[in-house]
Amino acid sequence: MTPEQLRRSVDNVVGPEAHLPFFRDVCAWVLQKVRAYGDARNGWSFDFTKGAFNTEAEYTTGTVAITQSATAVTGTGTTWTSITNNRHKLRIGGVAYPITTIGGATSITLTQAFAGATVTASNYSINRDEYILTALRSVRGVWDAQEDRRLTCIPLSKLGDLDSRYDGSGNPVAYSIFGRSADEYPIMQLFPYPASITRIEYWYQADYTRVAGFQTDFSVPDTFDDLLRSGALARTMQLMRRNEWRDEMGMFNQMLQEAWYLDNPARETKVRLMRSDGVELSMWSDIPYQ
Repeated sequence: MTPEQLRRSVDNVVGPEAHLPFFRDVCAWVLQKVRAYGDARNGWSFDFTKGAFNTEAEYTTGTVAITQSATAVTGTGTTWTSITNNRHKLRIGGVAYPITTIGGATSITLTQAFAGATVTASNYSINRDEYILTALRSVRGVWDAQEDRRLTCIPLSKLGDLDSRYDGSGNPVAYSIFGRSADEYPIMQLFPYPASITRIEYWYQADYTRVAGFQTDFSVPDTFDDLLRSGALARTMQLMRRNEWRDEMGMFNQMLQEAWYLDNPARETKVRLMRSDGVELSMWSDIPYQ
């Protein structure tokens, strides 16, 4: 169903006077109500979308020279132009230094001054442990697809503590979501940073509350069409100060509950009881899945 089709359905009930200039806001209000109802109950079945990305392999070719308290790094036998400076870090002596710019094949500038002793031909690694996810809403689970292992979500401060105590790369076992990019996408940091290309998969809640255009279908199943009609009608009547808007709003809320049970059917669960004389009893109980 499109917003235009939804508007016509409302017109058929309340008349052409429902051509409200803010009907787009009516649509957004209904979708927000649907989303909030699902959010309070662990989400609708259609609420989750799968995303994935490949991590970058760490770079260790050549050696580096850097003076204590300096930010300029000089490489020997390096080809740093083959990598970008987007969220990369140079690790040397067990400490990670964010990279500000890569000036060429043998030139790097760090964001903060080098705290170690001056080195002239030191081993090093350049890696990336931060990635921007194409998820506009909350991330619900992250997996290392190659290891078939779910990663643990921990606060960024604890992730930093682990990173400071563990000097080395490996298969990621934990992650933290912090901040957002300029496009409002969440930023993820992995621990430990992967040494080789690793496939990371994640599930996140889709954002279906934005009304892209009046001829664009809503990003909810077709089975929700009647629910959307009821919500749009209730909201329109409320804005038009129709006396019957409360009744329609009550119908909308009831349909929300019914839609939830249809979307999350009850699962039969066998409950075993033991009588005092040792006889085992069994019964079946319908427990709504959440």
